[in-house]
Amino acid sequence: MQEILWKCPLEDMTSLAKAILKLPLKGQKFVKMIRKCCDMDLNNISTMVNEADKLRTEKSLKQLNDAMNSGEWQFASCKDALQGKKEEELILKITNTVWRYEEIGENIDRVLLGVEKQELKKIESAIQQFEECKEISSYRIEFWKKGGRIDIENDEKGGNQDNDKPLKLPVRSQMNEFEDCKKLWKQQLMEWKKQCFELREKFPALNYFCFNQVHFLIQKINQLNMPNCPDRVIEASKYIKPFLQKIKYNVTDHDVNNVLRGWKGFDPKDLDQYNFNNNNNFRKCRDSIAKFGMILHPIWMSSQHNCVEEKPFSIGLNAGKPNLIIGSKELLFELLGLFESQRFIPRAEHILICNETTTEEDIACLIFRAITNHKKMLLTTDLTITETNHNLVKPLYCLVYPEKLAFATLDHICQDIHELLLNDIRLEQLKNSFYMFVVMSSEPTNDLCKILAPFQLYTSGQVAMGKSRLIQRDIQRIRKIHKAKTIHEICVAFNSKDIDWVTIMNRFWSHHPYSDIDEENTLIIYHLNISSCVSKEINDFLFELLFLQHINSSSQMSQCFH
Repeated sequence: MQEILWKCPLEDMTSLAKAILKLPLKGQKFVKMIRKCCDMDLNNISTMVNEADKLRTEKSLKQLNDAMNSGEWQFASCKDALQGKKEEELILKITNTVWRYEEIGENIDRVLLGVEKQELKKIESAIQQFEECKEISSYRIEFWKKGGRIDIENDEKGGNQDNDKPLKLPVRSQMNEFEDCKKLWKQQLMEWKKQCFELREKFPALNYFCFNQVHFLIQKINQLNMPNCPDRVIEASKYIKPFLQKIKYNVTDHDVNNVLRGWKGFDPKDLDQYNFNNNNNFRKCRDSIAKFGMILHPIWMSSQHNCVEEKPFSIGLNAGKPNLIIGSKELLFELLGLFESQRFIPRAEHILICNETTTEEDIACLIFRAITNHKKMLLTTDLTITETNHNLVKPLYCLVYPEKLAFATLDHICQDIHELLLNDIRLEQLKNSFYMFVVMSSEPTNDLCKILAPFQLYTSGQVAMGKSRLIQRDIQRIRKIHKAKTIHEICVAFNSKDIDWVTIMNRFWSHHPYSDIDEENTLIIYHLNISSCVSKEINDFLFELLFLQHINSSSQMSQCFH
């Protein structure tokens, strides 16, 4: 039958009829069935379908009416949410019936389409509750996925808030109870997000882990610190050491043992110096994570992942600001070229290649690794926060392919980058920071690139392998020729349509030839790093600089360079 009917191309009804006639005797049952089907009145089929829909609608309506008396909304526990049990995210229990999330929506839609308005009034509150419950569920799940945990078990507005038990709200409850519950969970989520940023900024060692990983490690540490723990050394080497190697690749068993001892002997009063806000429901969770960050701090400080090359070698990136590079589809090769020009060997912590599963927290960790790294630099080197030090080679952190992120994640990341790097307060706080953060994308139209457009350096198919690379090679040759002289390199970057005269002049005069420099034994090399996004005004500027050899900054600013 397969060869005659299903695998044979039948172009018209005649071909179908001939194929049926070719069927052997054992296929006659199929012939009778298809004849019965062809003789069926299509109007009757439509009527039967409508009758079935009507019965399902009546059943759904009855169950919703029952829910008004004895129904209960049930939300997933923390464990179920983190295990990805979508069927447990939101449940409506009605006596002996259980509707999962999708079933709730299907049944309500069926009733809305097939029931008169008068009947709908009786179940109107249940339908409205469903909309509120969807938001409550999303806030709870996001809170837990970001590592939040609730301390208290019961709350007048939020119901049962035990992390290990599902939240339950009776359908007979008033709408204001659902609204209050939603407000509570939304507020807790917003407060936890702020707390996460505060923890990551105060404890840089936390920026190598998502907070749910931290909870896992804390659980393991507590198990390993139990009396007579079997195979303690082996278990620590298996479950603790690999995570610590993210911070310090050559971490030792001695380091791991120090972490275990430090956790056991930790004095909670040591956290008092950080002045945390205790007006929330997740103090224990926050303090546990902060404790973990404090204990891992010595490992972070001793890590050699982010050594600073104290040589004046600039590649034109802006320190203390995000940098946007739009490249070709072969971004990974360009990425390697960027690190090569930086004379910096990247590790896993320095590069995050995005895909649809990359989370908001993954990217937040990368950003915080960048902006907190300068703290180590100031503690472990003789550097001071000056303009000159912006020429030093600093650890570079790259976010690659943001266009591959899920839409919701990309939207959150745009908000996070604005909050962490771009608002006025943060720009002021980070203006003298040594952090180096680059976003590399092959699609300039994605939302993140639009936000970072003012910080775009260049658009190139060979990032850091073209002009800047050749210039650096020339500078190295000059250094070899003039070994007896002191050579200063000043990179002047033009990254926007408008010329920032204040910044340009400050860069030109960063080595004043008549003050602290021995002019006869000093060479000053100016590297003009000009982006493709500059306006035609750059032509006038270059003419004045190179031919007239004199620049007046502007009519509003009494400063010039000659």
